[in-house]
Amino acid sequence: AGRPYHNDREINHAIPELITSYGLAVLTEDSVAHLGKVERNLRVYDQWMYHTRLYRAAKVVTQRNDLDLIQLNSFGCGLDALTTDEVQEILEGSGKVYTCLKIDEVSNLGAARIRLRSLLAALRPVLFSHTVPDAFAHSSILNLYYDTPDFRMIRRSQEKPAYKEKLRLRSYGVPQEQTPVFPEIKKKSEGMVYKRRVGMPCRDAVLYLSRQCPGGDDQIFRELDWMLSSYGSLAPRIFLSYERDSRKGAEDPSLRLTLDRRMLWRADALDLRQGAWGSPLLAPGQVLLEVKITNAAPLWLARALSENGIFPTSFSKCGRAFEALCKEKTDETEIKRYA
Repeated sequence: AGRPYHNDREINHAIPELITSYGLAVLTEDSVAHLGKVERNLRVYDQWMYHTRLYRAAKVVTQRNDLDLIQLNSFGCGLDALTTDEVQEILEGSGKVYTCLKIDEVSNLGAARIRLRSLLAALRPVLFSHTVPDAFAHSSILNLYYDTPDFRMIRRSQEKPAYKEKLRLRSYGVPQEQTPVFPEIKKKSEGMVYKRRVGMPCRDAVLYLSRQCPGGDDQIFRELDWMLSSYGSLAPRIFLSYERDSRKGAEDPSLRLTLDRRMLWRADALDLRQGAWGSPLLAPGQVLLEVKITNAAPLWLARALSENGIFPTSFSKCGRAFEALCKEKTDETEIKRYA
């Protein structure tokens, strides 16, 4: 919620875009105000239409579990001193959290991110009260994604076909020559994910995937051999790493939650033994939550996500890294064109 001029991106400092980056939807106060009715008498005299809309929108928020209100405030406008107090009273009187972002002459969004993360932190106690750490509660995951020189597999995956596949080499932590790593095929067919992988020392895995030494004779190696020969020119193209916290349902162990943070990518030094470094793939403070369930979501989880306005979205880590790589290459081409 804010004044009409707060719709200007140069004034609101792209705070609406910042909010949507956390997986939330943004509604303006005038899009919901007609749904609310303010109880009189108010402590202030709301003779302006904007003020009335604002208070009605706040009232709507108090009546729904899936809405929260964030007020943008330019304190150079003295009348906003009155609206902030009244909106706060309406919200807190019904047990809602009041969040006000003062945007006068502000260019650093660090404080805004902190306030937004505080609002989202209300979800964490619910998740943690119904889940427990799984056998691998924390992992540092490093991946090398293999593809053709023209990124045939990633490009096909971006088209969202009924069937797609990827080949990656994964390690847990930075490997040494003899550290076990995992060549893995990841397939997705009609929404179902299948993973096939084997463990082998890092040095052997790198040589095997580059077709410099044989693998094994079991079924998974035969599938890997087929993929390597079918595509013909597979090589490491993208490195991707992240820190992962994993939890499982306290009552239903088949429920699994993973929270990935510090997601980094690069398209050079494509060797797991080089360690985890690169460009960030998520905005500062952003975390990727994945809910993995075999059946319907438990009621407590569905309610918690709905009340906090969190809904499913598509997110491919490798796909996002590929998009960032394409933009980087495009920018380089433009620079060379005008140099």
